[in-house]
Amino acid sequence: MKPKKIWDIYRRELTEAERAVAVEISERFGLCEAIVRLLLYRGYDSVEKIEKFLNFTETVLYDPFLMRDMRAAAERVLRAVRDGENIAIYGDYDVDGISSTSMLFLYLEDLNARLHPTEPGIKLGYYIPKRISEGYGVSTEAIEKLADKKVDLIVTVDTGISAAKELAYAVSLGMDVVVTDHHECPEVLPDVCAVVDPHRPDCEYPFKDLAGVGVAFKLVIAIETLLAEQGKAEKTEVVRKNYYMYADLVTLGTVEDVMPLVGENRMIVSLGLEIMKAKPRPGIRALLERANLQKHGKLTASAIGFGLAPRMNAAGRMSEASKAVELLLLTPEDERCDEGADILADALCEYNKASQSEELRIIDQIYESIEATHHFDKDHFIIAEGDNWHSGVIGIAASRVAERYHLPTVLITYNDSNEPGAGKFEVGKGSCRSVDGVNLMDALNACADCLVKFGGHEQAAGLSVTRGNVEELRRRLNDYVRDLPPETWEDKIYADCELSAKDICMDFAEQLLRLEPYGNANPTPLFYLEGAKIVKSYSISGGKHLKLLLEKDGVSLSAVMFNADYDSFNLSVGELADILFNVDINEYNGVRSVQLIVREMRANVDFLGGLAASAKRYEEVLAGARFERSENLIPKRDDFKQIYLFFRRMEATAQNRIPERQLLAVLCAENPKMNLALMRILMDVLVEMGLCRIERAPNNILTINIEHSVSKVNLEDSKLIGRLMAQCIL
Repeated sequence: MKPKKIWDIYRRELTEAERAVAVEISERFGLCEAIVRLLLYRGYDSVEKIEKFLNFTETVLYDPFLMRDMRAAAERVLRAVRDGENIAIYGDYDVDGISSTSMLFLYLEDLNARLHPTEPGIKLGYYIPKRISEGYGVSTEAIEKLADKKVDLIVTVDTGISAAKELAYAVSLGMDVVVTDHHECPEVLPDVCAVVDPHRPDCEYPFKDLAGVGVAFKLVIAIETLLAEQGKAEKTEVVRKNYYMYADLVTLGTVEDVMPLVGENRMIVSLGLEIMKAKPRPGIRALLERANLQKHGKLTASAIGFGLAPRMNAAGRMSEASKAVELLLLTPEDERCDEGADILADALCEYNKASQSEELRIIDQIYESIEATHHFDKDHFIIAEGDNWHSGVIGIAASRVAERYHLPTVLITYNDSNEPGAGKFEVGKGSCRSVDGVNLMDALNACADCLVKFGGHEQAAGLSVTRGNVEELRRRLNDYVRDLPPETWEDKIYADCELSAKDICMDFAEQLLRLEPYGNANPTPLFYLEGAKIVKSYSISGGKHLKLLLEKDGVSLSAVMFNADYDSFNLSVGELADILFNVDINEYNGVRSVQLIVREMRANVDFLGGLAASAKRYEEVLAGARFERSENLIPKRDDFKQIYLFFRRMEATAQNRIPERQLLAVLCAENPKMNLALMRILMDVLVEMGLCRIERAPNNILTINIEHSVSKVNLEDSKLIGRLMAQCIL
């Protein structure tokens, strides 16, 4: 039931005004025409906008005090450090929470050392709940543990906005609380010292798309600004120093939480990547080595998202997120820090392998359950439940399900329920993932009375639900999305623009690097190329991937298609293909070359149209229609020799099945005048004369068996050829 992907290719001519701007942009920034066109299509339609985009001008760095409650938060944390209070950082177990916790811990440790150079100063700790036994968010049990440790101030990072009840309990036990979060806000906010969240309705902070670590970092900048004002230091230099000190950690959480890479996020991630390349922290260095991300200095936001983030997330999924925090907290000053980093990084890699193994174990069960129970004809919200699905990996599985079916998805597991007051395994934990056009938080809010608790973002969320309420949840969620526009459920893949083969060169590929970092809201450009001829195709990496050599307008193009099985590849050498692709620079043995990363590939529309027209003409001619000699429908002896010898070669390699289009491509490679109608006539004559038996299966798969018992025949005796000669207009 996987929906067919719809290719949506952005095509339009530049306006006269845009062409004038394009010339100025090209001259000012040294950009080629295709890059300028891409930027204009993405809305960068003036020199000023492109200047800010390419050069990361500091106009995008907003004053942290524009954020509601930020001054109160900064003053309370600064007072706690000055007074030597007991501070606990309360984080989440994903990479955003891990990086937030690590960044704020390192900062407060440094601040304490500056404010108390000869005194003990604060007692500093952190608390991250265990995903399996404690679940998401702030809990009363955790609050009691912190109270037992005599904590004076709790600072939440990447969590807390939905924990009004739990944080009220903390206040009742004598603790102060500062909340920093970036999740959607409920109607009732926690009643604490400060609640810092750019999504607060009364928050005027201009940039709403900070990750949890981004909000925590803004708290750091706010505290440093207070200190600068009090000490009459240069505020700009203070801000710059802290950006260079913590941008790498902010990058981890921002990329992993798929925050839009525009504005402040874009600048921070760009700087963070440079820091990771030039001088990574011990923990990040160890992970980069294990993910093989330091080769050729090729470190991108995408590489962080697919290489580092899963290893860090795996700690929280399979064990304790604190292992990842320990890794990030290592500094060069720590005794044997490199050895410790290697040990912890190896542990995270093992957790990641265990996570991948568990995902493989359950994903087929999940697909089987969905195919058996989901009503694809009427329901657009997938809800599936299982008793033995590991709660640490159902989020990954939910992402795969939502992508596979292009439907919002909730996966619920009961294997480790721990909600207080519930019967064993009666409250399930759910992970939710959505598609464009469906806001999960709005949908879950409409079903709030069915749930024990929930929280998250528009595209990803978590929930707890009793087993008995799942059917009602299913009904209510599907009712909620029933009236959405039909195009919501179209699985579209968007291409930025069409390129000519001559556009694709090293200069173009190198200029694309200037548009990085790529990510949410600044995606890696996806291009469209029409009618490229497949010159060669073969498997690489033990059959895991497909290597292609393409040709268009006299230009040869090297391409790779990852996770593509050669046997299931439905295009043949000689055929024309339309492709959607990214452009990359491949480096091998010191040689750099342009390489296309193929995302989607299909037979060229005009090519298929030609096949359909030829098939129709074949039927018309068999039915008696007249035709002209120039249509090349009367077989020649060399045509029979070519096709029969190919059938013999197939037989010699113990193969007798071939897709009709592949057969045509093989014959066309040797004989450009071959066409589908002629090829079918050739096969009809071979069958008529008893030389072959040919069966046609669905999808035009041909099974060919040569008849060896037949003696030599005279093809001129064919009645079909005789009839065709009579129908031909001389």
